Amino acid sequence: GLAIMTIHGSQGLEFKYTIVLDRFGGNAPNRDMLLLENTTPVKIDRVYYKQSKKEIFVKEYARALEHEKSLGAKDKLNLLYVALTRAELGLVVVQKEKSSEFKVLELEPMKLGTIEPQKPLMKDALPHLSSQISSYGRQEVEQLEQEEQERELLNYAALNFGEALHYALECIDFRREESLKTAIDAVKNRYGTMLDSSQIASIEKRVHNILACSQFKALIADTKLLKEQPIVYKEHFYQLDLLASGSDKNIVFDYKSSRKFEVKHREQVQNYVEALQSMDSKEVKGYIIYLLEEGVELVEI
Repeated sequence: GLAIMTIHGSQGLEFKYTIVLDRFGGNAPNRDMLLLENTTPVKIDRVYYKQSKKEIFVKEYARALEHEKSLGAKDKLNLLYVALTRAELGLVVVQKEKSSEFKVLELEPMKLGTIEPQKPLMKDALPHLSSQISSYGRQEVEQLEQEEQERELLNYAALNFGEALHYALECIDFRREESLKTAIDAVKNRYGTMLDSSQIASIEKRVHNILACSQFKALIADTKLLKEQPIVYKEHFYQLDLLASGSDKNIVFDYKSSRKFEVKHREQVQNYVEALQSMDSKEVKGYIIYLLEEGVELVEI
């Protein structure tokens, strides 16, 4: 069947074919009365009351306003990444000519055309349908519905856990083990109502394992670490979990909490490696970091 959903609702899901529609209306205005300036996800440095043209006279306010705009632009790129990576075989993007959300990607149309609206059927032309309600097989239907609901709950829980784990790794300073507490506090603030204490403890244990991993420490030594790094390669948009950029090499890392789809994981990281090789003459290596409950495994691609 056909599933219609928002981009946020599609996170963690995959489909054979997807159609992504542009935003038809304008962006909703930001009606927040307060402007927050923060250098870390969990610490607020200053709070300003929003006023028109204030940025002209107060440079700190102008800096905070520009930072808010840059975060908004990053959120839009993250959302586009989710939208354009749900398809397994085919993707269609419906883009407006003006004020398009996809403008930043500089997409080129493969074919131009028009959509002809269909005329509604006349009431008299509709066939008469009759139906009869029957209770045959109702127990089997109820059982299937219950099993489907249980599967959806499991998928939802796994999705929340994966997002929270990635968020912890985004907040962590890989060269400071004491930053683990700050990262876990950030996870509790954002996902505390969605995860139980055992899941948060599992995230803390997995992140601690990567901080203590000597192989990982050696790989990122003398490199600049770039988190959630977006790149475009062969008209595909990718977002790298972690890029370690050194003077003579680039190393891309992809986080996984399970080895369930290892073949697909390898293909994904191989695409990242090829993309980076096409952009830079440096040596490129790729690793999958399996953050498992029992320990960390680094798999080189």
